[in-house]
Amino acid sequence: MTVFGIADAHFYDNNSAGREACLQAFRRFLAALRKCPDILVEDDSEFLAGNNFDWQTDRMTHLWNFANLTDALQE
Repeated sequence: MTVFGIADAHFYDNNSAGREACLQAFRRFLAALRKCPDILVEDDSEFLAGNNFDWQTDRMTHLWNFANLTDALQE
């Protein structure tokens, strides 16, 4: 899977300490996913400002319900 972390563009551009904290948490999340059997996390996973997440990228994503760890489209 490819994972995207998206932050509000204003926050991303104007809060370097907050952006770095989010980036570190995103990297830890990816590392935890990579330890799970049968989960392949693609190298193109990335943390982005919201204004850099375009409609082409959005078309390749699915909404997930992390409370239940299911694909939201299956509900």
